Amino acid sequence: RPRLPQDFDPQCRDPTATRTGGPGYRVADELPEAGEYEIGSIAMANSGPDTNGSQFFIIAGPNGAALPPQYNLFGAVTDDDGLGVVAETNAIGALDNSGASTEELRTLDVEIIES
Repeated sequence: RPRLPQDFDPQCRDPTATRTGGPGYRVADELPEAGEYEIGSIAMANSGPDTNGSQFFIIAGPNGAALPPQYNLFGAVTDDDGLGVVAETNAIGALDNSGASTEELRTLDVEIIES
């Protein structure tokens, strides 16, 4: 289940579904400049410098957009339909004590466009 802190960011893609797992490798930091995060930005979750792996989050509100530049940016939700899904996911109110959704949420389709 993804972590869904309200007005912040849905976090997902832990292969162990424990929110503490990873892919077995780490990716070095390629950090953005301050102020580059915006609603719809997709960034890598990490546990410190150069610890990026499989977990990522989508900036869903002003608290996420105000994050310090400590997370690799690697994509963005770019169309209104996708941003609507981000807003709907962020609005889910059924969370456990750790901020994880009590509902199972699945990504069913992703379109990757290289620029």
